[in-house]
Amino acid sequence: MSAQAIREAMDNAAKVIAANPDKARVKNATATVIDQLTLSVAGPNGEVVETDMSKGVGGGGGVPQPGWLMRASLASCVGTVIAMRQARHRTGEAGCDCRKPVR
Repeated sequence: MSAQAIREAMDNAAKVIAANPDKARVKNATATVIDQLTLSVAGPNGEVVETDMSKGVGGGGGVPQPGWLMRASLASCVGTVIAMRQARHRTGEAGCDCRKPVR
């Protein structure tokens, strides 16, 4: 999507939320234990993700660990906000590399 299209979409979303503030309310995810440390998390719009812990702590290690998904979601959120700000303020095409080493 072009920066112009992002700006227009953001403007439209702002107008919709200003007219209908309830549309900005967060809908929660629901986590269900599948087996011991394996969970399935469902979102309000049909999104589904499974998590499990590593074998070293008793999990199966076959799907992402919840801590990794948390870090990935934070990096994605920060990157998205940066891209949206770039589009809003016309500072060039969106793009960034969000890295934070885990110690």
